[in-house]
Amino acid sequence: MIVLSKRELGKIREELEDAKKRLVNITSQKGEAAEIGGNAWHDNFTFEELVRKENETMAEITKLKKMINDAQTPEGSNDKIVGVGSFVFIKIGDKKAEWFELVGYGQSDPNSKKISHNSPIGAAILGKKIGESGEFVVREKRVQVSVLDIRSGEDL
Repeated sequence: MIVLSKRELGKIREELEDAKKRLVNITSQKGEAAEIGGNAWHDNFTFEELVRKENETMAEITKLKKMINDAQTPEGSNDKIVGVGSFVFIKIGDKKAEWFELVGYGQSDPNSKKISHNSPIGAAILGKKIGESGEFVVREKRVQVSVLDIRSGEDL
C-alpha cells in the first residue's frame, strides 16, 4: 500500500495513459522497421532499439499499474487538519515559516517544497491543526515544527 493524494494519483494515471500511447507508437514503428530491414536483431539496429524501448515501456506500464492498484488516497485533505495533499505553512525550529505540500509515496521533492507524509517533518505535522506543534529529531536534537496555516489542494 502506498499513500497518494488524489492529485498525485491523477498524475500517475496520466503517466500511464501516455505510456500506453507510446507503446502503441513503438509497436507500429517496430512493425515498419521489421518490414524494411527484417526482424533479426543483428541485421536491424532500428528494430533492436525499438524492441528495447518496447520492453522499457511495458515495464513502466506494469510499474504504474501496480502503483495505481496499491494506492490509498485519504478521504480528502481539508483546511482544518494536515493530511496528504495539504499545503501547510509551517515554522521549523528558528527558521522563517514557509509553505510546503505534504505528499505521498515517491512524490517528495525538497526543491519544490514537497515533503513526504512519512518523513520526520511530515510525520510530525500529519493530523495536526492550525496552531498545533509537533517534534522530530535531527542529529539527536529535538526540533519543533508549528502549523501556522493549512490549505487543501482544492483551495489553490
